[in-house]
Amino acid sequence: MVTPLAQPSITYAQTLSGPRPTNTDPRTLLKTEIKDKQILVSTKNVAPGSDLITLSTRNLTDCFNDIITDFFAQPQHSTYSITKSAHGILCSSAGNLILTFRNTTQTKNTRIYTNEWVKNLDAAATSPQRIYSVVAHNVPTTR
Repeated sequence: MVTPLAQPSITYAQTLSGPRPTNTDPRTLLKTEIKDKQILVSTKNVAPGSDLITLSTRNLTDCFNDIITDFFAQPQHSTYSITKSAHGILCSSAGNLILTFRNTTQTKNTRIYTNEWVKNLDAAATSPQRIYSVVAHNVPTTR
């Protein structure tokens, strides 16, 4: 009598790459969701007397909300209707500002034009984008 061979539950490539950690920790998932609602504003090149440095976080939240509302009220940006989107602001240990928005949709829409609307508060302020490295094996670098 011949018994059928059992099918493996993982592939050869999965075995070689090692075990994959599962991301089921609610704290990790919450951190990811919070990061998706945040925009970093760099104050690296901002003058010491600038509003970004001297105002309290409460007043900065109001300023950013006014600037964002005015920016998206302009006809060329009126595709997105954004009002009172910034929920709060944190000041990082490096002195940068972290804007936290109410939901990810508003954050994504606001992030598209961040470098434009942040200049309305201070011309030296920037918003560095998160960049993730990708390793692609066996992909030619030339055409």
